[in-house]
Amino acid sequence: QHAILAVATICRGLIHLRKKGACPPFVFVLDEAHRFVPSDKEVISSSVISNFLRIGRHLQVGTVLVSQSPSNISREILILSNTRFIHALDGTDLKAISGLLGDAPKEMLDRIPTLPVGTAMVCGTHELIRHTYTMNVRERTSTHGAPTANLIEKARLWAQSHEDKTKTS
Repeated sequence: QHAILAVATICRGLIHLRKKGACPPFVFVLDEAHRFVPSDKEVISSSVISNFLRIGRHLQVGTVLVSQSPSNISREILILSNTRFIHALDGTDLKAISGLLGDAPKEMLDRIPTLPVGTAMVCGTHELIRHTYTMNVRERTSTHGAPTANLIEKARLWAQSHEDKTKTS
């Protein structure tokens, strides 16, 4: 519950900052998106993220929602997303994205459950992606996971650089 409230608050705050021009254009990435925009119930983050997707586009805010379980994501949110990267899915998850695969022919759709690791189908709105296609994703060059940043140090450096900018303007 705390994470849902935190995500909703952060999304509202980021949109407010972009409207004021207080932060640059950015991309917001939300992993485990099915927790914050579930298909089976309405939580506070559902409406906030829906609004975030609608308004964010006009404010130069990109949004990436990541989930291994698209069947557990609100249908409204799935429809609002402009570009979709579909990896091997089957059953309920495959059914959940039906109708969202652009112009993909049946033969292409039939291959989704057997897509090899490192392969995705890319589809989206016609003005961005004219035709659904298969894409190979390069193997990662970084180690899995990331070292935990020293957030106190990062915040201190940010405050210091922000202070330096306000002194010069």
